[in-house]
Amino acid sequence: MSFVRFVNNLVRSTPREIWNSFRKLDDIKYGTIIGIDQFGNKYYENREELYGRDRWVVTAAPRGETDANKIPPLWHAWLHHTIDEVPPQGDKIYENKPKWWDTSKNNFNPTGTPMAFKTYNTTQPKFSSWEPKVTARN
Repeated sequence: MSFVRFVNNLVRSTPREIWNSFRKLDDIKYGTIIGIDQFGNKYYENREELYGRDRWVVTAAPRGETDANKIPPLWHAWLHHTIDEVPPQGDKIYENKPKWWDTSKNNFNPTGTPMAFKTYNTTQPKFSSWEPKVTARN
C-alpha cells in the first residue's frame, strides 16, 4: 500500500469507517457503498483505486467467521468485473426461483473441520505391511 493512498483514504474516512475497514479488511479503504445483499454484506466501489482493487465487500459475519459461500453469485461476478451492472438489492433476484432452489439456508464449507468429507476404501489391499516374527533365543 502506498503512503499517498494510505493518507488519502485516512483523510476521507471517519474514525469509525477506518476502524471497521482495518478490522475486517486489514487495510484502510474508502469508497461509496453500492449495495447490500440478503446476508447483510456491504459492497463498495472506488474508481480511483487500481483496477482489481476498486471493488470490495465487507461481510456481515464477525472477523474470522467469514465464508465465501455467503457471497451470492451475481455479487461475486460484480466484484470480479465479470458484469458491470449492479445486482438487484436483497431477495428481488430470487422472486421467480424454482422450488428446489432454496436460498434461505446456505451451508458453510466444512473443509478442514471434523465435518469434512473423508473417503474410505472397501477393497482389500494388494500388499500387507511386514510384521516381524519374534522367536525365542536358545
